[in-house]
Amino acid sequence: MKDQKDVKGLIIALKDDDATVRYRAAQALDELRDLRAVWPLTNALRDEAVTVRARAAEALGRLGDGRAVEPLVHALDDAGANVRYAAAGALGALGVRAGVEPLIRVLRDDADNVVRTQAARALGALGDSRAVEPLIDALADAHDDVSEAASDALAALLGQRAGQAVKLYRAERDRRQAELRGEVTWARTHKQERAFCSRWKRNVTLLRGFYSFLDVCEGSVRAKRPCENYHCLYNDVMVSGFWLRNEMGITDVTSKTEADGIMQAQGAVDYTRP
Repeated sequence: MKDQKDVKGLIIALKDDDATVRYRAAQALDELRDLRAVWPLTNALRDEAVTVRARAAEALGRLGDGRAVEPLVHALDDAGANVRYAAAGALGALGVRAGVEPLIRVLRDDADNVVRTQAARALGALGDSRAVEPLIDALADAHDDVSEAASDALAALLGQRAGQAVKLYRAERDRRQAELRGEVTWARTHKQERAFCSRWKRNVTLLRGFYSFLDVCEGSVRAKRPCENYHCLYNDVMVSGFWLRNEMGITDVTSKTEADGIMQAQGAVDYTRP
């Protein structure tokens, strides 16, 4: 039927008793890209076979019809992870902003790291600024594939500056993990941190937000010891990522006084002060 471009016949085959036939019908309709298949494929999102539901979601993403957005949003709650994965990818492919908030929810809450990865990619493709904060939070995801997808999405949304900031964040995070594992000594770490501050010429206070973000990410609080180039500021999740946001241009803070005021207003505590 695909070779004969029999769209009507393939639509009928979507209701066949055999799940394999229904799957092949969805696959064929995907390849034919005929808009008459939109509603039949949205109905297939409720098929009893998870493979058929996932294949229908993939097809709807490539058909490019906005009528599929709402059914695909519902599919983000499917019991099958591969269906949620396909629905997230389809919403990114459709390019409709109505998918942004549902994808943000998936990025934050879905239990499957592969699904969260796809949600991050889809948000990068949609290019909506509402995704920036959730994507920054996703940099701290326990799974590298999610955090890497989030960093790629941020670079797509915010440009080269964001890419450089994320690259620096990831390098420093890796160094801190090595320190926590005991693979680098304090003396070496101290030297590296001094070089870090000098190379990037960052205001001391602006760096504090960066280090607090790392501590929140790793779930550990390092000994509160100041050094001549910076001192650590430990704060709550509200201000974690402050440095990264500033580096990306989301905020624009250039002075110590201004940064102190913002962080203190959000509940930051500077343990190096009396």
